[in-house]
Amino acid sequence: MNFSEITQVKNEGKYQINVGWYELIDQMSSLNFTLKQQIIRREIEWTDEKQICYIETRLRGVPLGRDIQLSKPLRTNPIILIDGGQRLLSVLRFLSDEITPFGSKFSQFTDPLPLTVDFVFHINKMPHYADAQEMYRILNEVK
Repeated sequence: MNFSEITQVKNEGKYQINVGWYELIDQMSSLNFTLKQQIIRREIEWTDEKQICYIETRLRGVPLGRDIQLSKPLRTNPIILIDGGQRLLSVLRFLSDEITPFGSKFSQFTDPLPLTVDFVFHINKMPHYADAQEMYRILNEVK
């Protein structure tokens, strides 16, 4: 087999934006997307414990789960969240004092978040909604 024989996901270009957690709500607003625009809702949602574990892992400096995959199928369509909804929700809940990593609410921390605590938004320009669904399937091994 040759690498050139592997079918590629249709993607007419992409760009990425580094988004610090402090900027998360503003960036989501400026990109005009919400968590409601997720392609496929999973039946299993992270528990509070799983969300806290993710936040604690990131606050410890582990860059796990930084990548958020988005798609902009057509100029008139809204941006669609392909992958990363559980991670985004976890951070939004932390910033809203709804969960308590290390036993503390966000508002109880007295120093600023480290600059390394961020997401990388990958905005893929896919021609059709079905292409975004295919990427979701590949990322999540949904057959």
